[in-house]
Amino acid sequence: MNLQVSGALVTHLKPLVADASPTTDPAGFFVQATPTGPAIFLQVDPATYGVARGDVVHFTATQVARVNGLVTVLALSAFTRTASAVDLTTFPQSVGSVDFSVSTTQESYESELLSFSGTLSSDMVAAGFGYQAATINTTGSTGTALRLRIPNAVQSVEGFSNGCTVAFNGGPLWRYQGQAQASVWSSANLTGSSCPSPSLMMAGALSANSVRLTFNRPMNGAGLNSGSVSIPGLTVSSVSGSGTSWVASTSSQTPGANYTATISASVTDVRGSVMSSSGRSAAFTGFTQPVGGLVINEINYDSVGDDSSADEFIEIFNGSGVTQSLADRSVVLVNGSTSTSGASYRTIDLSSAGSLSPGEYLVIVGSTTTAVVASGAKIVQTAAQAGGWIQNGPSDAVVLVATSTLQVLDAVSYEGSTNWVSTAGTVNAYETAGSTAAESNSVADSLSRLPNGIDSDDNTTDFVLTTSPTPGAANQ
Repeated sequence: MNLQVSGALVTHLKPLVADASPTTDPAGFFVQATPTGPAIFLQVDPATYGVARGDVVHFTATQVARVNGLVTVLALSAFTRTASAVDLTTFPQSVGSVDFSVSTTQESYESELLSFSGTLSSDMVAAGFGYQAATINTTGSTGTALRLRIPNAVQSVEGFSNGCTVAFNGGPLWRYQGQAQASVWSSANLTGSSCPSPSLMMAGALSANSVRLTFNRPMNGAGLNSGSVSIPGLTVSSVSGSGTSWVASTSSQTPGANYTATISASVTDVRGSVMSSSGRSAAFTGFTQPVGGLVINEINYDSVGDDSSADEFIEIFNGSGVTQSLADRSVVLVNGSTSTSGASYRTIDLSSAGSLSPGEYLVIVGSTTTAVVASGAKIVQTAAQAGGWIQNGPSDAVVLVATSTLQVLDAVSYEGSTNWVSTAGTVNAYETAGSTAAESNSVADSLSRLPNGIDSDDNTTDFVLTTSPTPGAANQ
């Protein structure tokens, strides 16, 4: 191939960002003919020719291919530059009303400079090494039609999360396997974006001397310390963590006592926004040591994306003071669907693990698991399944039983309550009421007992969602 390109403008540079793969996410630059296109991506390090935005360039494309959906120049020759510092102010096209769910529309705009305003409809999640992405709703594109994709370094400054309003100014449209991705590599192209005020969403005792503080926004750690977190009745000695999840170290809590954690008004998120006046406090009860035998302690039933990541798991914990035998013990998975009762769809025998010592964990994982189980925890594998081996709900359940009699020893319904229809009859697959919490398909999280191992015989109070899954270790 010898395709001559003459008088194209360099519109945007794509650096090789930290942690990114030079093979699958290489450096390059974008060129465009006019404000309405056409445009194309050159998979050539900008440093090779010393190009800059606003350069007028000429070259011969000797190899062109569609790479993961994006038309890309892979090799070129006869490169020259005849002008520089051309004003690109008029180039970004306003596309707020465009529907990017249509593949032909994606093709017509790919690699061209765009501008729009939209609201993130999910939290930012990993999107290839070195990058994060979230779905974004505009007037014309909703659902999964359009994603914002930015490097980790840009996200660490912007702190974008679900509900943020993004002003996208002059970045190109990237495509990946039919997914439209508005992409930039600098905060300079996001000027004018805004996010909700940070709030303390939840506080919960992790131990007799620590409290988990969960915020709706990634917080600026410089302002979170023993002087900015107050808990009347307790002394806060230090605060550590990152993002939305932080832990305050406290003096000894009184078991079951009522406490309230309050954050100073001077604390800010990573964007510098101050705390919401109505979201600075959260109540919790003092840590109570778990008692009893084996409990279902943590469940990850909905992996990010299409469940193909195989990181689903079920954790069993021995919160008692004596060793618990796993002979004649099984975990039964119940398909409650949208009805009030359901049959089992999988039974997992735990006897091969032998027993659990006091404070010990057992983690059930798929045979092709990617879950990182803590060292020292026992593991039982079950057959992997396309789409995930644990159903996503609503109103499904996990039940710990005596294998020989089907006696229910512990039960957790999630996304509502359901019963289990077995050969022994119909019984509750929950305690008091099923948890109404629902895992997110766009954020890594799990359904966890907090405080770790607590069992009040009520799924709705014992289980909460946490964005810090801990298979084989204490819940956080």
